[in-house]
Amino acid sequence: MKKKVLLFLVMIIGLPAYAQEHGQREVKFFAGLAGVISPMLEYTPRGEIDADKAATTDHYRIAYDHEGRLSNIKYFKHGVPSNDAYFYAHEVRYGYDKGRRVRQYFDAGGAPDTMWRHYYRSENVHREVYTQEGNVVTLQMFGLDGERVSVGTESFEFQAELGHERGFWQTQTKEDGAPNVIFGYLPFEAALITRDDRGFLYQILNIDRDTGNLTMHPLAGFAEMRILFDDYGNEMGWEFRDDQGKLVNRGAEAVDPGYARWLYEFDWTNRPLGHFRMLGERYETADGGQFCMGGVKCRVRRYQDTQGNVISQATYGPDGALVVDPDTGYAKVELDYDDQNRRIETRYLGPDGALRASGVAVRRIKYDAAGEATTAEFDHTGAPIEKTE
Repeated sequence: MKKKVLLFLVMIIGLPAYAQEHGQREVKFFAGLAGVISPMLEYTPRGEIDADKAATTDHYRIAYDHEGRLSNIKYFKHGVPSNDAYFYAHEVRYGYDKGRRVRQYFDAGGAPDTMWRHYYRSENVHREVYTQEGNVVTLQMFGLDGERVSVGTESFEFQAELGHERGFWQTQTKEDGAPNVIFGYLPFEAALITRDDRGFLYQILNIDRDTGNLTMHPLAGFAEMRILFDDYGNEMGWEFRDDQGKLVNRGAEAVDPGYARWLYEFDWTNRPLGHFRMLGERYETADGGQFCMGGVKCRVRRYQDTQGNVISQATYGPDGALVVDPDTGYAKVELDYDDQNRRIETRYLGPDGALRASGVAVRRIKYDAAGEATTAEFDHTGAPIEKTE
């Protein structure tokens, strides 16, 4: 058990010392990062490629120090440094010193930046500081001004207790010390988070704070969220299970109630690297039936070009026909780009496939010689829509 705990510490927390850019031992290139659901999980690279392939595809450049630990992660899109990474910044730099691990974020120009992930729900974190005492790791977050911050979920501090063979027990607290949930969609105050045999995120289990046992969440209506990955680290969806491991629908009082599985489907161009033409999403109940959000939205399909630019997205109803997505106000959107992969036109369509009759139907963007953008909007007749202050 001690050997397994130590391995987990190396993977998630890192050992003492400090990683500097000039101290890099090796550099590797990866097509993507596998999804994580907690800041206590380290970013997980997937789809290793060589330098020649990296020169022609979007990728992460990952440097390791002389002890094999992460030194920095940089993201490149269309051959140039990009902020459009999994963590919504260009680079994350790592530092290690006497039981501490630090992650700091920077933009494509090298300036300090903030990051975003769904487990924070905010863009105010520049620096993450992990401190280990015994088998407990504590995370504190800091903004660009160097002050500690609470994130959008209201969490001020995270703790992970190590010792489980495949994961750790996580709790999070607000600034006043009160227990907090992971986030609204996954409202566990105490959770066991595990990885599978391949190293990918696997389970988030609701743990009773008093007994330490797996238990059903009274409002969410489930005890476990299970993440589905293929062998290449592509996320294929997630599902919800009860305390006996059986599929169960999200409870009536849960955020987004009524379904047991959220599933992705792909038209692959290169599955090992996570490249696709189409990404779809659909939803199922515990008995395998089709589920429609709000009784309307049953399936979404998004298409992209060979450069990774989204060129259309459409929402479909119970009978497979286009329907207006209540979250966006349109049934389908189509997008055009110039030869520099800059968006130049967006068209919003109704369920009949024509430009929608209300609101903005077309948005056009022009760029001057300096790259500054000017946007113009039009209704379905082509008449300009004047912007109001």
